[in-house]
Amino acid sequence: MPKSRWSPFVAPSLMAAATAASVACAAPDAISPVAPLQAAQGLDDVIEAKGGKASWSLLGIIGHDNDLSGSAPRYRQAAQSLAQINGLNSALVLDTPGQEGVEVMGFNGQVVASRDKEVNTGGAEFVGTFLTWSAKNFPSDARLLSMADHGGGIVRGIMVDDSSGHAGIRIPDFAAVLDKQRVNVVAFDACLMQMVEVAYELRGGADTIIAAESVTYAGAWPYEAIGRALAQGGNPEQASYRVVDAIGPQVYRSTVSAVRTAGARNAAGALDQFAKVAIDKMRGNPRFKEEIAGAIARGQSYKFSDDQRFNLYAGYRDMISTARSLQKVSDPDIAGAAKEVERAAKAMVIRSWRDEGHYPDSNGVSFYAPVDGTVDLGYAKNSALAKDTQWDEFLVALNSRGNFGNPLQKDKYPTAFPRFIFPGK
Repeated sequence: MPKSRWSPFVAPSLMAAATAASVACAAPDAISPVAPLQAAQGLDDVIEAKGGKASWSLLGIIGHDNDLSGSAPRYRQAAQSLAQINGLNSALVLDTPGQEGVEVMGFNGQVVASRDKEVNTGGAEFVGTFLTWSAKNFPSDARLLSMADHGGGIVRGIMVDDSSGHAGIRIPDFAAVLDKQRVNVVAFDACLMQMVEVAYELRGGADTIIAAESVTYAGAWPYEAIGRALAQGGNPEQASYRVVDAIGPQVYRSTVSAVRTAGARNAAGALDQFAKVAIDKMRGNPRFKEEIAGAIARGQSYKFSDDQRFNLYAGYRDMISTARSLQKVSDPDIAGAAKEVERAAKAMVIRSWRDEGHYPDSNGVSFYAPVDGTVDLGYAKNSALAKDTQWDEFLVALNSRGNFGNPLQKDKYPTAFPRFIFPGK
């Protein structure tokens, strides 16, 4: 068994209610099929919910219209398990491969509706449609929205719908939807999504984010245990704390954490101040560039493959471990600014778990910090944190070669997402 460890960065006033439950693998025919609704437009004609208002709703979009479709039985079984939990409303939408459309699972866990036409779950518009529909049919005081599919962090986004032209959702577009239809918790059941840049984008649309800094596995999250953690009630931070405790023991070769999106503003400010100090110091003494790059390189990285299509992810690093490494730079001003980055990152983290054997220095939130001589052009242009701070200017200065080198490059592999299936699948 891999070693595991609970992170010390937790809210001491919160009580953990650790619940571990494996998602059993159901046969594909375990769900009774229903006739497709031919006149479907969006989700408007789905049968209305029969239950009353609950304290929490668990809403999930499983966008596995791609190479992750083999995990579908696990999510169908999850829908059945969730439906048995008192005090919880739940609805999962599963995007099936090809042009067959989607299945809507709720109420008693059965498929209550389906679509015989392609639905693009790789588009932000569908998220808005689903949230509008679920607010009507699954009323609750608080909502957790789970996005289950491929993930690529702030640069590559979330969800891949192969039948809709390999469409995916950019984080700024996802944030725009949540700004209008706020949820309390966003749970990214996907790789590499727990980043300060993602939290900064979503700070207006969600209170907390539950996700992995690292790669993760399709079908690995225990949704019944997650649902039971939500059914205990509480505010978003309390619920998120319990959900991480429910997921953590089930995570294999991965990480999971919960962060406060409100803390992303201070974290961005700390990164901005560090960037200003570091740029000034590198201009005054070129040797600081080498020192800083070496310190960042020693931070916990989420590189998982030598395949060049995945080089981007080598630049995703744990923010706390990297800030600690930067505090060893010889210049006291740089070290002091790095200390503030660490402090701000710690303040974001509610609860964190890591597989000690694979990610020994993961602490709950990552950031984009490449040192390989390239900086993603899309990050600099589209990331709200990059726009609002000098972090991207610092990355360009750090990665430039010579006085006139420009490391900004367009992503050569924008659809290159990790593919990991739950062990034993």
